Amino acid sequence: MHSIFCICNISLYTLLMNFFKNNIVRKIGYGFGLGILVIILFVTFFNRAPVRIISTDNVVTSPASGKIIGIIPVDSLNITFTKKGTQNTIEIPELSGKMNMVLIEMNPLDVHVQRAPIAGSIISMDHYDGKHINAIGSQKMNIVNTNEKTVTVFKNETDTIGVIQVAGKAARRIRNYAGVDELLDKGQIYGRILLGSQVVVLVPENRTVNITVGQKVTDGETILAK
Repeated sequence: MHSIFCICNISLYTLLMNFFKNNIVRKIGYGFGLGILVIILFVTFFNRAPVRIISTDNVVTSPASGKIIGIIPVDSLNITFTKKGTQNTIEIPELSGKMNMVLIEMNPLDVHVQRAPIAGSIISMDHYDGKHINAIGSQKMNIVNTNEKTVTVFKNETDTIGVIQVAGKAARRIRNYAGVDELLDKGQIYGRILLGSQVVVLVPENRTVNITVGQKVTDGETILAK
């Protein structure tokens, strides 16, 4: 009986060795392993949150990394902006007076965490699911509130700053790690958007904008306004 068991073990071992020696099987195995490695590296790269040097001066820092694609004066509670042709209109009652709306476009290679632009508390945070429709054709400017977005308002003794996280068609999830009434340090991570996205910052007019259209900004480090 013992001899039969040994023979079976040897035969199984030989069969497995011959199977894995097969070139096609080895190529499939290498390809599968490489694919898993690429996925792990991409997830690690995408979810990175590098240490930033945060200014301690009385300034407004960028909540996100990306490229400045617009600096627009606004003087209404109804804020309207576009993301790749899709119009979004949102009302933010916590903000009042004239403001400068700074639009930051993020690509998949940018760091995708969002940081508090000032030290202070979150006085409101509202999430809108959206429809995830990319606007095309002549009707694109008539599509309203189709992007998923989260509107967060930060407040301290001197400033009230609005930050809108906007997700696109591919980026269907906005994650936030803080909530209303939480006190955050300037530069503290409070959220993240998946894949290519946009962040809109609403800065009071009494602050002097410190960036220009086309400029690359870094989350937590670049000074948006003084």
